[in-house]
Amino acid sequence: MNKNIAYCLKESGFTPIFKDYDHPATEAYIKEINGFEVEIEFLTDSVTRGDKNKNVLIAGVIAQPLSYLSLSLQMNLNFVTYSGERGLVVSPGAWMFHKGLTFPKRNAPSKAYKDFYGIWYAATQLGKFSARAVAELAMLFQRHSK
Repeated sequence: MNKNIAYCLKESGFTPIFKDYDHPATEAYIKEINGFEVEIEFLTDSVTRGDKNKNVLIAGVIAQPLSYLSLSLQMNLNFVTYSGERGLVVSPGAWMFHKGLTFPKRNAPSKAYKDFYGIWYAATQLGKFSARAVAELAMLFQRHSK
């Protein structure tokens, strides 16, 4: 039997939730792990999609089209969880840059405010991590001045 991503997530104890009324709806998978709620969402590059604002079904999960996704894939950090699992996460400077580029496209003002808050938090509240993120953000502004 072929198992798609949604099946594997459900089999691992994740619960799907729908975040809007789009067709197909934006979805996430949530699970509490060691007292922390983990939420997983799936993204796809809007450049390669015909309808850039429409969610798509890929491997059993709904992926949200995202502008500038390639930048987030190019600029990442390695991480290790407490249990020793390894992975990649978007670098904070690239994340802030992306949020700055995309917030004007937000339909709901509350989402734009959430983006602004996230940028402020990542840039000012995380000590040396914030300092590195701001330096990376400045480099990205120079590299992508348009």
